Amino acid sequence: MINPFKEEITIQSIDGMQVSLMKLGARIKSFTLPYLNKVLHITEPISELMFKEKIPYSGATIGAFASRISDGEFSLNNKRYKLAIDQDGNCLHGGPNGLHSKVWDLKEHTKHSATFITQVNDLEDGFPGNRTFQIKYEFSDDELQLSFGATTDKDTHINMTHHVYFNLDTEEHMDNHLFLIQADGALELNHQKVPTGNIIPPTGEFNFSQFNALNNRQFDHNFVLSKPSLDHISAAVYCTTTDITLEVSTDQPGLQFYTGHGHYFAMETQHFPDTPNQPNFPSTLVKAGASYQQKCWYRIVR
Repeated sequence: MINPFKEEITIQSIDGMQVSLMKLGARIKSFTLPYLNKVLHITEPISELMFKEKIPYSGATIGAFASRISDGEFSLNNKRYKLAIDQDGNCLHGGPNGLHSKVWDLKEHTKHSATFITQVNDLEDGFPGNRTFQIKYEFSDDELQLSFGATTDKDTHINMTHHVYFNLDTEEHMDNHLFLIQADGALELNHQKVPTGNIIPPTGEFNFSQFNALNNRQFDHNFVLSKPSLDHISAAVYCTTTDITLEVSTDQPGLQFYTGHGHYFAMETQHFPDTPNQPNFPSTLVKAGASYQQKCWYRIVR
């Protein structure tokens, strides 16, 4: 097998942005753009050393189910499914055999786009169904568009996302970043970071209705988006040093805002965590023979 770190799959925008991709995890290896006659890295660069102990989530396509499933269990069609426990008694990001650990096939590659595909067998990761997953990366002007898709031959739960870590600054901190999230609140969490079913109102430290600095706050919360639509900016991050803005648009109801990875942040568009065990959440059920789709646009404004 070709060493996934030696194989470069590159796509470019018309104005000089470039994304390097790799088959392992169908992940973003680097995302660069021209800045002051130099090249600025705006995502965490992926190196082989990061994989020494375990396969990381950084830059990867995530599934079959993003975020946490309580106790690594759920019921579907009167059957109980047990998943791998990989964090604090829960199943996180589909478990250790999730999509981030797969070596995907490159289905299509042009100058501006790349499509990856992989198959997961019934119960291979604990989830029912022989499933085919796909992600397409495509530059459209100043947008990196991510289009996720999946099919299944059994009823199952699917919730894909992307785990790219951003930093828009030339410095290794986030003090010069301002964050905006158009949300009706955030999901309240228990001690295992699993939703309780309640929503924290968008006030105080959870109010990002206007650009707001972190001020040493840490987040690993799913925000309930006010108007999820590809025609609407659901979130944005502005760096005061570089004058670069990242805008996020999505058709998903939630956005996982994560700031616990050093000087990087993640904005993962997805359905809500633990949805298979939360009947009041928007459903993640995909019926046999049906297809799953979700889209996320990352727009760079300079």
